[in-house]
Amino acid sequence: MYAPLLIGFTQARTVPLALLFIGLCGWAGVTTMALTNTLIQLIVPDDLRGRVMSVFTLSLMGLSPLGGMLAGSIAELVGSVPLVVAGSALIGWLLVLSVEWQAPYLRRM
Repeated sequence: MYAPLLIGFTQARTVPLALLFIGLCGWAGVTTMALTNTLIQLIVPDDLRGRVMSVFTLSLMGLSPLGGMLAGSIAELVGSVPLVVAGSALIGWLLVLSVEWQAPYLRRM
């Protein structure tokens, strides 16, 4: 749900609509993080949970700044921040759809 809302934000041409989309993006982001943490707690065995959570936290907190720098560099080359944000959201959406296709059992949890 986050990616389509982010794409909608990049296409919004009025401030109220942009505020609506970015507020919904915040809600979707928090909900996604809560669901992800819940799935990790449910699926991962007790003896591996700390290790998996550390990799999850590293990928979330440690790699986000690198992705931001990469997106900023691409936006500077392309000359359009909304285009890069929408493209990044589209790539993320495609990744989510591929995980849903590869692991449909996660949807049932």
